[in-house]
Amino acid sequence: LARGQRDLTARVSAMVALGNWEFDKALKPARVVLADASAPRDLRAAAARAIGLILRGKAETDEETFGILLAALGSDDPVISGATGRALASAPLTAEQRSRIPEK
Repeated sequence: LARGQRDLTARVSAMVALGNWEFDKALKPARVVLADASAPRDLRAAAARAIGLILRGKAETDEETFGILLAALGSDDPVISGATGRALASAPLTAEQRSRIPEK
């Protein structure tokens, strides 16, 4: 693999590992990556998956995280929007948050 591809592969692997920790401190870097429209799509999708894994272990989804997920759900890239949709499906959302998710 070329150096750039190896770096991306390592970053994606790191993001997945963060999600597997289901650790609150992992949420911030995952949110930053998912919110960065210039980040590679595989990395953003891995961030969405990590957020979904982290949120599964929480009692609720904070508004900042929900807003980032909602924005990424509207991505034109089906890989990103699909990973984000799966993260939202596993997230503990309030009725009000669920009402803000657009119907597809």
